[in-house]
Amino acid sequence: MKGVLYCNWQIHDEEANAWESECGLVWWFEVGEPKENEMNYCPKCGRHLTQLALDAGDSAASQTESKAEVLSSLLALSTRPHRQ
Repeated sequence: MKGVLYCNWQIHDEEANAWESECGLVWWFEVGEPKENEMNYCPKCGRHLTQLALDAGDSAASQTESKAEVLSSLLALSTRPHRQ
């Protein structure tokens, strides 16, 4: 990913309002979207955040992960050792 200036974010689970970044981060918002929450940079890779629009064919019903699974993924990510 060297030389890439942007990190694309798209909805991961509409019902849980979880977003997934191009670099593999899953982030849950209580309210709103990344840009509405003034997220301009990805907290994982540091690149400028670009928010992709939700496809018209996507819906909460088509999402396979439940809110509990998303939160479990977030917990697993938060307990991983950080790179130095």
